[in-house]
Amino acid sequence: MALLSEALMGKDGSMAVKLEFYRGVKAMAGFLGLHPSTVERRLRDGKIPAKRDPMGTWVLCHLDYYQSLERRHGAVKG
Repeated sequence: MALLSEALMGKDGSMAVKLEFYRGVKAMAGFLGLHPSTVERRLRDGKIPAKRDPMGTWVLCHLDYYQSLERRHGAVKG
């Protein structure tokens, strides 16, 4: 499954945030609207804040991506 979702619960039982993870270059390309080779290049250049899992597959959390945009370009309107 390319998209994994996880709901984090606050101490009072309310949902704090929903994290979405994109696993693999093709899934990231779909999320970002880029060609897979462009995603691979940007991963190599460190322009996409993804990490490798223990199997060596790239994994991107959408929250990390949006936070990197905010750091790079200022507030992101959503």
